[in-house]
Amino acid sequence: MTHGLIAITGATGFVGTHLVECLRQAGRNIRVIARRPESVVRGDIDVVEGDLASPDALARLCQGAEVVVHCAGKTAACSRAEYDEVNVSGTEAVLRAAGAAGVSRFVHVSSLAAREPEVSDYAASKRAGEELVVHFDGAFPWIVLRPPAVYGPGDKATLPLIKQLTRRVAFVPGTARGRASLIHVRDLAAAITHVAVDTGLAGSVYELDDGSQGGYSWRELSAAAGEAEGHGVTCVFLPKLVVRLASVVEVALARRANRAPEVTSGKVSELYHPDWVCRHNLLHQCSNWHPSVPLVDGLRETASWYREQGWM
Repeated sequence: MTHGLIAITGATGFVGTHLVECLRQAGRNIRVIARRPESVVRGDIDVVEGDLASPDALARLCQGAEVVVHCAGKTAACSRAEYDEVNVSGTEAVLRAAGAAGVSRFVHVSSLAAREPEVSDYAASKRAGEELVVHFDGAFPWIVLRPPAVYGPGDKATLPLIKQLTRRVAFVPGTARGRASLIHVRDLAAAITHVAVDTGLAGSVYELDDGSQGGYSWRELSAAAGEAEGHGVTCVFLPKLVVRLASVVEVALARRANRAPEVTSGKVSELYHPDWVCRHNLLHQCSNWHPSVPLVDGLRETASWYREQGWM
């Protein structure tokens, strides 16, 4: 076993790219799996070509690794079967490869959505993936992390919401009573790095956020975005039926274009769910990790990055 070698799935995704950079700064040896190896900024990173559907590639990924961080996940799909292909079957494949390689630690990056599996197909698939980790018949300690909505430079999923929240009049796909936690991607990457190397944490599911107790309402989020932008923001709450009808059109267009839809019926249910606040087994209360990016600073940085890229 190579001391310090950390094997990562999902390394080319939004969270994964930040995680790789965080681990590099921490001086860790890194191996990743990628369908297109050229998409990885190599440097001193060992890259295995393949994906979660390739047992041989997963075996090479895990061989000699001390820790496996399973960061890959499907966040947009038209059906439960499409979500399950990655979030359930893919997770099982990584677990088996890690078990066969005799790794010392397994970190599973899930989602707060897994706390409410009845809300959407995505949430149900993430919960099912967690259950596989918890009940896997393996010798390694495991940790499951449930981050809430993740934002920051490089993220396309939260771009539409941040576009709205930074306008003077924000059309919000949610209700005035809804509350949610957030976390900046750098804080999440630091948290994953922390639990990957801290052997005192094991055998539990942890929620983690930016440290704001009770999360945020939409009006509080718009106020923070307005402060970051230097102007006031007025929220206009869209009726759920309107957004659901829009999702039907979006799914039809996505199928015609052979792409994953940005908004599905399940995503609408997630947006209108009243409670996405992290409060159970909070990581910052159970470890030495603490979030460091205040919301206003994070939103300002993210909006600035979007503008530099021409996205906003």
